[in-house]
Amino acid sequence: MRIIIVGAGPIGCYVGQLLKKRGIKPLLIEEHKEIGRPVHCAGVVGAEVFKEAAIDLPWKNFTKNKIDGAEIFYQKESFCLKRKSVAYVIDRELFDKKLGSGLDIVYETKFLGLEKNNSGYVIETDKGDFHANVIIGADGAMSRVRDAAGLNNGVRYFSGVQFRVSTTIKNEHFVKVHVKNPFFSWVVPESKNIARVGIISSNPYAALNDFLKEIKLEGEILDKFGGIVPVGNCHLIKDNIALVGDAACQIKPLSHGGIFYGMRGAEILADCIAKNRLCDYEKIWNRKYGTEIRIAAYIKNLYENLREDDLSSIFNILRSSVKKIEKSGDFERHSAIILQILKDKRMQAKLGSILWSMFKTVFQKNTNREEVV
Repeated sequence: MRIIIVGAGPIGCYVGQLLKKRGIKPLLIEEHKEIGRPVHCAGVVGAEVFKEAAIDLPWKNFTKNKIDGAEIFYQKESFCLKRKSVAYVIDRELFDKKLGSGLDIVYETKFLGLEKNNSGYVIETDKGDFHANVIIGADGAMSRVRDAAGLNNGVRYFSGVQFRVSTTIKNEHFVKVHVKNPFFSWVVPESKNIARVGIISSNPYAALNDFLKEIKLEGEILDKFGGIVPVGNCHLIKDNIALVGDAACQIKPLSHGGIFYGMRGAEILADCIAKNRLCDYEKIWNRKYGTEIRIAAYIKNLYENLREDDLSSIFNILRSSVKKIEKSGDFERHSAIILQILKDKRMQAKLGSILWSMFKTVFQKNTNREEVV
């Protein structure tokens, strides 16, 4: 069986390692000239990424800093959430290269399309054709494999930009998250004197520069990089084509991190292939993680439609629930803390008023539209 993985990012390489471990040697096609460049993410991963990995990934080899919590800001108010060693700031280039070590990778080869034939698939690239029985699309947010297979249904895209800034960090083990509807921004301490400062926004470069001025963070900008985040639903398989990682929207809808869920998807996919049960991949993924993703996606949609006074009220409720969040919160599985907070009667009342307000807004828009017609 010939398996080709399109994309040698961390999730594509992780799938490759898991298959290799099972005696299956895939070929990876990568459009860039090396693994790990360019960098596209904030580089903060939960401790579970290393604890739950199915291959040896010693966290100390990739760690630039450890995170003991976060300070959450809204307007002029803030609160802290503390949990020792809850996450790590990693060197993504080293992390990705470790995942790709020992794999059969063809570099500087761009996927152009695919065609099904009697023996499997012909993969068209700018360096010629490749033949495969199974194709794995691990080619990121704007997956060409997803489009070529017709598996793209209802995916939304968000733009993010991050700068590495040489500056003085007061508390090097705490991430700072600034909430501002409908997006958010962050300051991640890479070390005592380097911060990774980023934002998700419809106009990210301008918004990030404004954010730097707003928080009065000054220093030399060492690097700039950006990326696209896909949020939504897409089918994971069609015949012998499967998607994984960002290409499969296997990300956290609220924080947009993709490493943890991409790795879980890779483990399910590799197991299904090894058992010759690729058809079970989507079913197993949905059973294990579908509810988690749907709950977080619903909360994200709600957040994007909040009025400022509603957001302020919810922020204050969260601030008064710090101990509960610290006890029940999960860096990777957000539904646990969401469901815990929803038990708060104040939050139930506030959500009821928010939903009613949103209903009235939508109703008013529809009424106005009908009057114009």
